[in-house]
Amino acid sequence: WVKKDAEVFGEKVPDDRLVVSRSGKIMNVVVTLEGVREGKPWPTHRPQLLNKGGRYLPHVQVVRTGAQLEITNRDPVLHNTHGYQDGRTVFNLAQPNQDQVIRKPLKKPGLIDIMCDAHDWMSAWIAVRDHPYVAITGEDGAYAIADVPPGTYTLTAWHEKLGKKQVQVTVKGREERKLNFTFPVK
Repeated sequence: WVKKDAEVFGEKVPDDRLVVSRSGKIMNVVVTLEGVREGKPWPTHRPQLLNKGGRYLPHVQVVRTGAQLEITNRDPVLHNTHGYQDGRTVFNLAQPNQDQVIRKPLKKPGLIDIMCDAHDWMSAWIAVRDHPYVAITGEDGAYAIADVPPGTYTLTAWHEKLGKKQVQVTVKGREERKLNFTFPVK
């Protein structure tokens, strides 16, 4: 599986593109509540993407539109982090030095597909959003979107290999709703 720099990464690195638990729960699904006009503030955190161990970490993340993404090469080899949005390059960064850090603003909402031009097995995704009503499923397939204002919304679940599912949801007051998505086996 590893075709280059195996002396650094070993013969195999984990494939994060489709992680399914023994009970059939899917990790790294981006769940977005669409149609929110106002509400809670974004949590404060510094978005980062690490080149580490021949992988991108995290494999999937959510970043606020306009935020600075910090891209760090933790490996002792050249990585070339290439981000595409809507089929166009949004950044293409050579990082030849270990611990090299480059910051890039993410100006447009949408999905950014990340690849390493030096190591073709490396990939990641960034969901750039205008609002914080979004979550990523964990290893157990669970997600939570808190503090949703009352209203009717579209809840979208997106996975890089399994596609997109949508459902309408109405939230009243402070009620808790449980919504599950089922993706077809591919």
